[in-house]
Amino acid sequence: MDKQYCGIGKTRMIGEGESSYQILKVSFSPEHLEILNNWAKDNNGWTTINIGKRRTPSDKGITHTVSLDTWKPEQKTQQQNIDNIQASFEGREIPF
Repeated sequence: MDKQYCGIGKTRMIGEGESSYQILKVSFSPEHLEILNNWAKDNNGWTTINIGKRRTPSDKGITHTVSLDTWKPEQKTQQQNIDNIQASFEGREIPF
């Protein structure tokens, strides 16, 4: 699946002097939220995003990109799980 971008981010300084700190402000358009919501509907109600820093900020000051994490764990059958467990014990003696 191609990378689906679904948001933008900008770093911002909050406060003044020694009490200042940096935040990452992330924004989503209605279209971005629809992408995220549709993914969640098909994946047990959850959506994971990846936030990456751009090499250089855009003309509009965008410093980060947001993309949908489309990784899904491999679906294993019960027999595959049993085979994996048995393989991990091959050549070992049972201590009891």
